[in-house]
Amino acid sequence: MSRPESDYFDWAMVGGHAKGCKQTRWEIRERHDEHITGRQEIELQAVCPQVGGCGVAITWSFSVAPDTDPVSGDVRSGTGWSSGPVEHIGYGTKPTRAGEVWLHAGAPLILGHAEGPAYYLVTRSQTPPADWAEVLGSVAPARHRGRQVKSRWLAGAGYSPGKYGTRPTQTCDDRKSRTAAVAWVLERAADEPSPTAAADPAAAATPTRETAS
Repeated sequence: MSRPESDYFDWAMVGGHAKGCKQTRWEIRERHDEHITGRQEIELQAVCPQVGGCGVAITWSFSVAPDTDPVSGDVRSGTGWSSGPVEHIGYGTKPTRAGEVWLHAGAPLILGHAEGPAYYLVTRSQTPPADWAEVLGSVAPARHRGRQVKSRWLAGAGYSPGKYGTRPTQTCDDRKSRTAAVAWVLERAADEPSPTAAADPAAAATPTRETAS
């Protein structure tokens, strides 16, 4: 399920370039070695070459031993790899300007469908949000059985942590467009002295009803 936590906030940047390095990217390398015993050794390296960079290298090493279910005998452990466009994960997509704010797309609700992101996080900055405090609100297309409902958008604002996770204290499910949903979020954000933690936009699927403006 596409959620802001799994798409954005549960991840942490690892390592960093040397002081003064002007390079912002890394070259990523991988090495995979499988032993006769079935154990797999995997290494990933993020490298900033000295030519044009700072010469920093970060290496992650993983060792996975065979593990089988004692009843069925099925293998229970292993490694997996995936690649694809950033639209599949949300993070890394180009933010969309919406007036005075930016929209950061989440992953699609159903991978492979042409319905677009499951939600957008609304922020003041073009930089992807690192935590809930940077999020003004969220907007999401209404869906029925996984398919987007035409001309109906959900929005959430006034987010606050609670017993069952961080959820919106104000919600709306009757905006006619994404632009109208963002405007609704900004109206609520203007009433807040400072942004608070944000919630899973899917929570807006069971909103407190408000009349359309």
